[in-house]
Amino acid sequence: MRAGIRRAGSGMTNHAINGRNLGTAIVIGSLGTTVLGIEPVLLSAMVHEGRISETTVGALVTTELLAIAIGSVIGTRLLARFGAHSVAVGAGLLTAALNAGTIGVKGDLALIATRGAVGVIEGILMALALVAIARSRQPERASGLFLATQTFIQFVAVSLAPSLALEGSNTDGCLAILSGCGLAATLIATIAPRRLVPPERKQSGGELGPRSFVGLAAVGAFTGATLCIWGYLGLWISHNGFPAELESRAVALSLAAQIIGALVAAHLGSRLLPRATILASTALAILVLLLMLHAQHDIRILYALSAAFSFLWLFTLPAFAGLLVEIDPTRRALLYIAAVQLAGAALLPTLAGIAVGYHGIGGAFWLAIGVLAIAMALVASLHAPPAKIEKEAWQD
Repeated sequence: MRAGIRRAGSGMTNHAINGRNLGTAIVIGSLGTTVLGIEPVLLSAMVHEGRISETTVGALVTTELLAIAIGSVIGTRLLARFGAHSVAVGAGLLTAALNAGTIGVKGDLALIATRGAVGVIEGILMALALVAIARSRQPERASGLFLATQTFIQFVAVSLAPSLALEGSNTDGCLAILSGCGLAATLIATIAPRRLVPPERKQSGGELGPRSFVGLAAVGAFTGATLCIWGYLGLWISHNGFPAELESRAVALSLAAQIIGALVAAHLGSRLLPRATILASTALAILVLLLMLHAQHDIRILYALSAAFSFLWLFTLPAFAGLLVEIDPTRRALLYIAAVQLAGAALLPTLAGIAVGYHGIGGAFWLAIGVLAIAMALVASLHAPPAKIEKEAWQD
């Protein structure tokens, strides 16, 4: 059954991945992203336990996010040359060892260096999911499942963190969880496909065209804007006069909304038009942010708005996978989607911090609104079909 693309002028074919291998790769990749959910708890514990200074938090976040982005690109290169089984087992063991080796470590420079090293390996684990999504028959659905799976694992990790402190150290407890995720990835890697090769490059021309760069810039901007809001969600709750214990409820509700949003996107799959979905959902997200800026001091309204934004966030992201496939049917652009998302997540929250310093909590919201508008403009500019697209075929 044909579901895909055969390379013109080449005797080679790109094969769609089967469901079992797709699921295995998604779980392995999701275990590699656990740090993204547990990081706020980990960093807070590091500061309170005197492992790092408060001024180092931003540098540590940026270092690990960029390292994961770099690792995801390295991972696709490794998968092109070595078996997925070997890459996953090796990366899983290194993730477990490096996180365990960080237990007890103190000092700004030492932790920046170690978390940077761990980030590269985590990115390699993530690459398995990215390559599998690029080879799936419905990348929007696969991307939604990846987002839902990683958010669920992160939710479980955050829920377990307070009860797994090692000798009273929440930092070491979080690191033990991350080490355990590496071991889990190693075990699951034993049933990983022997080969999981990235989609082939076009024989003529470069790897990515200008349209692909515009699409990737849009997803990077969208992700960075949403992370600006996520980073200041708790402060927004307290800014509205509510006690700190309500922040955790808002975060929990938002995580649940994110999982639901990703699952809805996965269920709808390719039945929605990617470009129209992104434009409509981003416009709604901007509307929700405007309402958040002028929300009444009612906790139920605040919960509803934060959950609505979180739902739209993860509902929209999978549509970018479909958009990139429309732009580049070879699916090479999909391999870089995580790298640009993490780059946006590293850069824009830093700018949001500057904006908050000048304009208060509203500065982060207005920055996010402006960047979301830019993302919409970039997506809207991609309405014209490319002049020439090589016809290829994905095979089961």
